[in-house]
Amino acid sequence: MNAQPIAAQPETAPSAASGCPVVHAPASAASISAAHHGYSPFAMTDPFPAYAALRENEPVMFDAEIGYYVVSRYEDIKATFDNWQVFSSENAQAPVRARGAAATKIMNDGGFTAYSGLSARIPPEHTRMRAIVQKEFTPRRYKKLEPTIRENTSRLLHQMLAHADARGDFLKDVAVDIPTITILGLLGVGAEMVSTYKKWSDSRAAMTWGDLSDEEQIPHAHNLVDYWTECLRLVANAHEQLAAGEKR
Repeated sequence: MNAQPIAAQPETAPSAASGCPVVHAPASAASISAAHHGYSPFAMTDPFPAYAALRENEPVMFDAEIGYYVVSRYEDIKATFDNWQVFSSENAQAPVRARGAAATKIMNDGGFTAYSGLSARIPPEHTRMRAIVQKEFTPRRYKKLEPTIRENTSRLLHQMLAHADARGDFLKDVAVDIPTITILGLLGVGAEMVSTYKKWSDSRAAMTWGDLSDEEQIPHAHNLVDYWTECLRLVANAHEQLAAGEKR
């Protein structure tokens, strides 16, 4: 499992009595350490050698650039995820880099109040919402979706084979879109909206985990307002359909 930031930076370096396995080093030493293991939280093109170095040399490491602990060994990550009482996930959607004033104004003016559905919640809210979501992902539900998934997969494969040389990139041309098309179908959204939803999703990721300047955040802020407006529309439509069904 990849290295993951799991907790907010403490206001002061923890003492040995707190049970923290990390002794915080001065900034200069931290820079030397980063150069040694190669870990950079915003360089994701090929992070795996750095992850391997972390697992070998610094399995629990405090990264001063993002103000988070980075845990890289599977057993430690699993223990962290399983212990939500100590390692809360409530900050999982908190931006790594603070939003600038312009992006904040755009999102506030646009009524963006989105909060994570599951990843940044803890019991009992997480338990309640997970029970609702799981109803859409049962074996019976998958069986019902199978013909549609097959049809969409076949369509994308034929589009890929229609390229001039009858070749393509299976990951880019087929596999990337199938989960999105399937989930949008569950929400009642047509496949023609895939690229739009992916654009919104990319903006959500960039605003949460990206290292963007204040100016670079602005177009993503507009995308998130559009995304949130669409979410509200979908919910309103669902309520209307339920009300209409009850009347019938």
